[in-house]
Amino acid sequence: MKKSITLALLVSLSPFCQAQENNNDISVKFSQSFNRLNESKFGFEYRRNVNENFKVKLGSDYSKGDRSVWLGNSILFGSDSITISRDLAEFSKSYSFYVGMDYEGIDYLSFGASLIIGTNQTLLGAYDRGARYDTSQDDWVNCVECVYDFHEAELPPVQNGGFSNWQYASAIKSTNYLYYGIGLRAAIRIPIKDRFEITSGYEPSFIRSSEFNVVEYQPLDDTYSGKTGTFNTFTHTASVAVRYKF
Repeated sequence: MKKSITLALLVSLSPFCQAQENNNDISVKFSQSFNRLNESKFGFEYRRNVNENFKVKLGSDYSKGDRSVWLGNSILFGSDSITISRDLAEFSKSYSFYVGMDYEGIDYLSFGASLIIGTNQTLLGAYDRGARYDTSQDDWVNCVECVYDFHEAELPPVQNGGFSNWQYASAIKSTNYLYYGIGLRAAIRIPIKDRFEITSGYEPSFIRSSEFNVVEYQPLDDTYSGKTGTFNTFTHTASVAVRYKF
């Protein structure tokens, strides 16, 4: 009797179980920016079927990057024998969350949109370099000691028997932003057996950023003008994801 009841329950529930199979999926993503070549993203995404063609999604991304602001064109000190120049670079990291929907009504293709919100921290740093004129070589050579003498600072420990790998670095300004916007996605889906899928896509986004906290460590040269207040950016990235369906 018990076996008959159990068998009946399994038969009656089997259509429901099949309908729920692969109703969810989770992805691990990697993205690389086109217009910010040194910026990359790593993230996770969860999706759930709404119907046969549409899926609601929830995800998060972590990104980091850097870019040169000046490249050796700011002279702090110059003479016939010594030159001290400054490079500026920005290092950034951000955390974002998004919610949206994907359409997969076309075989092997996916189109989606999402709302994005996140925070970004940008550190502006100065990297000072020195050069001295070597009369024996009749040429300018690297001179890290000159930079530290100029700043009246102590030289760092010697590494590998020389100073060629060292530069004088100092923080100038740290800025925190709150950002929000809209992201789009067009992707190609490549199934792997029953439960796995690889996607490769293009993701443009329009982001509005608002500055909410600034810490200045030292005065900044007036010739540099960074982004402050509120500003808009358009980014586009290439993404690759590995998806597991369950």
